Amino acid sequence: MSAHDIRLLDRPRTFPIGSARARVAAAQARRAARSTKIASLTIAAVVLVVAAGVSVLAVSGQPWNPSFTLASIGLGFLLLGLGGAPLLRGMAVSRMQRSRPEALVFLALRELTAAPHLETYQYRKDNTENIPDSWVMSVVDDRGISVWSTGVRPKELILIQWSEIGEVSAVSFSSLGGRQRIGAALDVRPIPQPLLVSFGFAALGVEGTVDQDGAVAVVDAINSMRAT
Repeated sequence: MSAHDIRLLDRPRTFPIGSARARVAAAQARRAARSTKIASLTIAAVVLVVAAGVSVLAVSGQPWNPSFTLASIGLGFLLLGLGGAPLLRGMAVSRMQRSRPEALVFLALRELTAAPHLETYQYRKDNTENIPDSWVMSVVDDRGISVWSTGVRPKELILIQWSEIGEVSAVSFSSLGGRQRIGAALDVRPIPQPLLVSFGFAALGVEGTVDQDGAVAVVDAINSMRAT
């Protein structure tokens, strides 16, 4: 555990399910609103730069430069590419929430560790699914915590049953690269070290991690789901 410098953020608590879900939704919406505003300002700045370039060419009477056209088109495709994956993940989460209203659904990103703990757990369960080192969808229900792909047709990759899960705590930790992160530590039997996970959001093509209050809200909601 010392390799990741894990520090507890708050003691686990439980709430009525409706209240727990509302706290998670509020935390995600708060972060999404801020990130969407930043993304909108960035896109607006790019549009202004392109518009300014077009105006300069028009005023100067210079012939149209094909390189400028190609650069503008390339920039547009780049912006679409950056927002495409988050948009699909956000849509996957929304569809899952509609189809599973009794469950808690959110984006999760597992932290890489020096030892292949998750892979060892998969081997013990004879699970051969490829769980990516990127944002996946997590669903918490009466079975436990499951991990799903975020494509057009989401697929359950693995299920960790409640009987295999020990303490779930909101923590801050250091990545293998030394970056400070906020998320959760999940004690999963028989893995000797906790699984470290960050929580995220995706809205309108923008995604990112929730803040400390958001991580605490998600952990409290997970514990509240288990308590029912």
